[in-house]
Amino acid sequence: MALHTKNTAGVRWIHKAAALGLTCVLFCATTGAAQADEHTYKVEAAFLYNFLNYITWPGYQVPEDMKKATICIADHDPIYPYLEYIHNKKQQERDLNIRQIGTDASLAGCQIFFIRDVGNKELSRLRFTAAQSGVLLVSTGPDFVSEGGMIGLLPEGERMAIEIDNSQLKQADFQVSSRLLDLARKVK
Repeated sequence: MALHTKNTAGVRWIHKAAALGLTCVLFCATTGAAQADEHTYKVEAAFLYNFLNYITWPGYQVPEDMKKATICIADHDPIYPYLEYIHNKKQQERDLNIRQIGTDASLAGCQIFFIRDVGNKELSRLRFTAAQSGVLLVSTGPDFVSEGGMIGLLPEGERMAIEIDNSQLKQADFQVSSRLLDLARKVK
């Protein structure tokens, strides 16, 4: 009977150790994923800001002419605090506003509209609205550019790939710097 008690205590200890180990693995994986997400959001925010420096909007001669810009993002997008950070750091260079809006809201007053992923029907509406009002559409959707979007930001491990539909941008009277086009993985 004593042997059985020792065995049971030993088995319980092994179960507790395994549970603790599994908890550590899950916590570390979650923390790693959270850090990866944070890195992605920081890179996306930096790209969105830099688009203002490498793209000339309709009605302007050079990117620097547009001193006040608004980046609109879909409600509750996790990129918001990272854009706010850039806004606070870059106040001397440009008056930057960040607005959270619903995906069905008007894009009036936006220079950039960033949305994580968008369906075909919604993309058609956004493309029409953006073309009429000089709004740059940017998304992380994997097929965004091939389905008619303007600029796609696609995470690839530690890096971010850029896809640009330059014909779509030219049609809406945007001028893209050759430096930005050189960075793009795919240009249509």
